[in-house]
Amino acid sequence: MMTEKATIEVFTSEDCGRCETVLKRANKVSKQTNAEVVVRDIEQDRSIALARGVFSVPTTVVDEEVTLQGVPSSDEIRDAAVR
Repeated sequence: MMTEKATIEVFTSEDCGRCETVLKRANKVSKQTNAEVVVRDIEQDRSIALARGVFSVPTTVVDEEVTLQGVPSSDEIRDAAVR
């Protein structure tokens, strides 16, 4: 059975020290699952962040739904992306 490719959005900010860790993990999951990773700056993409219900960084959104806040493990991101 073929599933659609997930989109993983990682909301970040310029001064977010933990965001780089989340991005590395999301990119790792992307390679394993063929998911697309989109990096969004919470300030520059304010309207998208508000539409998704994102108010803090890092926040990981999978297929337009807030899925994980803070610094999730690679396994947590993968589980969200392949559900």
